[in-house]
Amino acid sequence: MPGFPTKTRITLNTFMPACNDAAICCVIASAWSTTTATTGARSWSRGRTVLVADTAVHDMPSSEELADIAEEAAHVARRLGYEPCVAILAFSTFGHPASERAERVREALQILDKRRIDFEYDGEMAADVALNIDAMAAYPFCRLSGLANVLIMPTFHAAPISTKMVQELGGSTIIGPLLVGLDKPVQIVPMSSKDSDIINMAAVAAYNVT
Repeated sequence: MPGFPTKTRITLNTFMPACNDAAICCVIASAWSTTTATTGARSWSRGRTVLVADTAVHDMPSSEELADIAEEAAHVARRLGYEPCVAILAFSTFGHPASERAERVREALQILDKRRIDFEYDGEMAADVALNIDAMAAYPFCRLSGLANVLIMPTFHAAPISTKMVQELGGSTIIGPLLVGLDKPVQIVPMSSKDSDIINMAAVAAYNVT
């Protein structure tokens, strides 16, 4: 709007001081039998629903934070009616090629093992291994019984880049990012949001996926 003072814009950074340690942002991408997908994040390929985290809160999460993000995202998936199958992503897959940066992901797996959580998870793995059954078949030791529906990104930069690419190249409709893990339901819509986006986010806030 012409003349609208930019200092009144509310961004996610405005809420960061109020976020507790459990807060994360996630996106749902859903692709149905048509070319439509919905995200907060929900869809990647037709007939699939995928939740992506963390898209805005943790810049370069530690191994402990990656484990926390995986747990919180799995909780969101269950609140949305999906049994979580979590893949912690990296550019490498199960140590190949070797990388110090992927070490945080492997440590996050060890932390989750100690917590004895009740959902499937594995990593580190590339996105195609997590989402393509033929690629996953090359790793028979993978602990996932099926394709991942919760993707944990190694940094938040990777999450918004990937979901926006899917939206633009695949014609997906994105719901999110969803701010979860707070004591009260709070959601933020971008200034470019359409009326349908605002309605979707209002419904998510009312449902309170946290």
